Amino acid sequence: MSKRLERLKEAAYKEALKSDGKQRHGAVIIGPGGCILAKASNNYSNERHAEVRALKRVPHDAKDLVQEIMVVRARKDQKWGLSKPCAECQAVIKAANIKVVYYSTNGDVLGYDTYEEV
Repeated sequence: MSKRLERLKEAAYKEALKSDGKQRHGAVIIGPGGCILAKASNNYSNERHAEVRALKRVPHDAKDLVQEIMVVRARKDQKWGLSKPCAECQAVIKAANIKVVYYSTNGDVLGYDTYEEV
């Protein structure tokens, strides 16, 4: 895994640890050069997933810079868990014109999906 992806995965993991529920997910929104434009964790008190919360935190003047998103799950055994975005989050991600989605799997491997323009 590249150093860029490792750094982004660690940032998303730290966000996941801030989750307020049983499922601890964190997301980072990635812009040009791998810069982090926004990050967030799951918030069960308002029923928002990390992906949606992070997208809402992208500054208005940076919305056109959004390129990728990374979502990870922090399990209690301090390992990575599966964090592929749900159908609702996938729709929000596609609407934001994000083309690449990285997500943690049940191992130390990143999965990814690409969304082509329709």
